[in-house]
Amino acid sequence: MSEKLKKFEFEYLGIPAIILILSPVLFLTFRYGVGSAIFVVHDQLDETIINYVFAARYFGADTYEQMMSGIPSVSIMPFAPGFVILYKLFNVYTAFLIQHIIVIITAFFGMYYCIKHITKNNFAAFLSAFLFAMLPVHSIYGNLVMGMPLLICCILKMIKAEKKRRMILHFILIAFFAFTTSLSLCGWAVIGILFVLTVEESIRKKKFHAPLFISFMILFTIYAVLNKDLIINALTGAGFVSHRVEFDLKTVGVNFFDSLKNILLKGSAEYEAVSMHEPIFIVVAIAIIISAIRKESRKYLPYIGIIFGAIILTAVLYAFFNTTAFIRLQNLLPGMFTSFQFSRVYYFLPALWYILFGVSAAAVFEAFPEKGKVVSFILTDVLFLAVLAFLIKDPDGIFHQNLVSALSNEKKSYYVSMRNLYAEDVMQEIEDTIGEDIDSYRVAHLGMCPVAALIHGFNTIDGYSNNYPLSYKHEFREIIADELELSEFNKSYFDDWGNRCYLLYHEWANSYMLSKYYQGSVDDLHLNYDKMKEMNCKYIFSAAPITDCEQYNLSAIGAFDSSVSYWRVYVYKID
Repeated sequence: MSEKLKKFEFEYLGIPAIILILSPVLFLTFRYGVGSAIFVVHDQLDETIINYVFAARYFGADTYEQMMSGIPSVSIMPFAPGFVILYKLFNVYTAFLIQHIIVIITAFFGMYYCIKHITKNNFAAFLSAFLFAMLPVHSIYGNLVMGMPLLICCILKMIKAEKKRRMILHFILIAFFAFTTSLSLCGWAVIGILFVLTVEESIRKKKFHAPLFISFMILFTIYAVLNKDLIINALTGAGFVSHRVEFDLKTVGVNFFDSLKNILLKGSAEYEAVSMHEPIFIVVAIAIIISAIRKESRKYLPYIGIIFGAIILTAVLYAFFNTTAFIRLQNLLPGMFTSFQFSRVYYFLPALWYILFGVSAAAVFEAFPEKGKVVSFILTDVLFLAVLAFLIKDPDGIFHQNLVSALSNEKKSYYVSMRNLYAEDVMQEIEDTIGEDIDSYRVAHLGMCPVAALIHGFNTIDGYSNNYPLSYKHEFREIIADELELSEFNKSYFDDWGNRCYLLYHEWANSYMLSKYYQGSVDDLHLNYDKMKEMNCKYIFSAAPITDCEQYNLSAIGAFDSSVSYWRVYVYKID
C-alpha cells in the first residue's frame, strides 16, 4: 500500500483538492454574487488593489490624475504586473477572484512538484501542497510568497541538469514568477541568490552553468523592464524626491535574539507572509527520531538539516536587519535606500517551512515499508490532520473566514467583502446627488479610506502610496497641520511615515475604517479649508456626522447608506 501511494500520481487530484480549498470562497461567490467572498482588507482591498485598477484603467499613463491631485504612476505600481490584464478584461471583483485562484493553483502545484522532486514521494508531496495552499495569503501581492516553491523547484531541477528540452518549461515558469512578483519586495533577493548559485555551481562543476545564468537573466531582464522608472528614480533621484526620505523609523531596532526567537517560534514576521508553522516542529521532531532509528528514512536527515539550516539563515538575516546596529548603518545609505526593508527576506520562510514538512512527512511515511505499512500511513495522516486543523481554526485564514460567512449568511457575517467595502450603490447615489461632472471636482475622506471613491471614479486629494513626491506630502500637510498639533500620535504617524495621505481627526488617532455602526461624531475639526479649495477639493466624505458643520463653512449634502455598504457616508460641501 505504502509503495503504491508513494508512486501514485497525486497531481490528478490537484484540481479537486484546490476546489476543496476554495470551496467556501466559491460558495459565497455563487450564492451571493461575485465580490461576496471574504479576503483580507488591510493592505490589500483597502489600498493596494488601486495599483492594479489604475494600471489597467489608465494603461501607459505617466500620471494618475484621479488620485492625490495627480500622482506619478510609478508611485502605485502593481506588485504583480502580470495580473493587470485581468483588471483590464474583468470588473474588479472577478479580476481579484481569478488572481486569487491563480495564486492558489501556483502554490499547490509548485509545492507538489518541489517535494516530489526532492523526495520522489508523491503522497508526502500532496499533503504538503494541500497545507501550503491553505495558508493565509494576500493574493494582491501575487506569487510573492506562494510562488516560492515553484521557483525553488525550477532551480533544483536546473542544478540537476535535466534534459535541455525540459529547460524551456522551467524558463517559462521562471518568467511567470517574475511577472507575478515584485522586484522591491522579493525580486532583489531572488536575483542575488540566483546569481550566487550560478557562480557557485559553475565553480563546483568547473563548467559555466548556462541554465542558471539564463534564469538569472530572465528574472533580471523582466524585473528591470517592469521597474525601469522605479530603478532610475532610486539610483539617480530623477523624476521626484520621494516622501520616503523623511521616514523616521527610529534608530532603535529590535533585540537580535528576541527577533530571532519570535520569527522561529511564531513566524510572525509580517501578515502577508504568515507561515503558521508551529505544529511543524512536532512533525520534524518525529521525523528525526524515526529517521535515526529506521535506516529506510535515514536518507532524509541531510535534507532536513539543509532545509532547517536555510530557515535558520533566513531568520538570522531577518533578525540582523532589524537590529539597531544595522538600522544606523542603513541610515548612512543614500536616498530611498535608508528606508528599504532588507528584512523582507522573510518572504522565503513559509515555503521553506512547508518544504520541511513535506520532507519530514516522506521520512515518516517511508519508515516502515513492510510490516508497519499501516502504522506509517496512519501516523503520517495524523500529523497532516493536526497541521490542517491548526490552519482551519486560524481566525485570519481565508478558509475559516469564508466558511464562517457561508454558515451564517452574508448579511449576518461580520467579515467585510469587496461588495461591502466598495459600496457601488452608495457611491453612485452620491455622484447623482452632487450632480456635477465627476471630473470637475475632487473629494477628501475623514475616517474612511478613499478606495471606494477611487474605484467608482471620484477624483481625490488623498490616497495611499509608499513612494510619492515629498512636495505633495508637504502640500497636503497644510490641510491637516492644526489637527496634527492636537495629536502627537497623528503627528508622528504622518510626519515620520506618511504613506497614508489622509485627513486626520485628533480624537480618532489614524482611524480610516469606521463602519456605519460607529456611533461617534466629529465635534472639533481643524482643517485648512482654504487650502482644500485651492486644490479643487469641494467635498468631504466622512464616516461620521460633523457636528454644527456650518461653523466650518460646510454644507451637509446628506448621509448615504445601503444594506450592502460597509460605510455610512456623510457628504459635506466646502463653501
